[in-house]
Amino acid sequence: MPSQRLCSFYILNNKPHVSTLLIHYSLLFGVRFKSLTDAIDTGMPSDRSFFHVMASLAEMERELTVESTRAGLETVKKP
Repeated sequence: MPSQRLCSFYILNNKPHVSTLLIHYSLLFGVRFKSLTDAIDTGMPSDRSFFHVMASLAEMERELTVESTRAGLETVKKP
């Protein structure tokens, strides 16, 4: 039986893209992620799919934020 470790990601809460990458690469090495606050368990195929959909949405949100920030900076730079 594989050992279980409890790890908290509270430090990464402000950086969802970082925690998403961490979980993604952990899955590649066979590490199972189980959320204590949400009903997500990457050991189950349906939850793994849900995680990937949520990761895609987080990535899109980050890209939109970067794009919006750049557009705002360009507006400020114009005379």
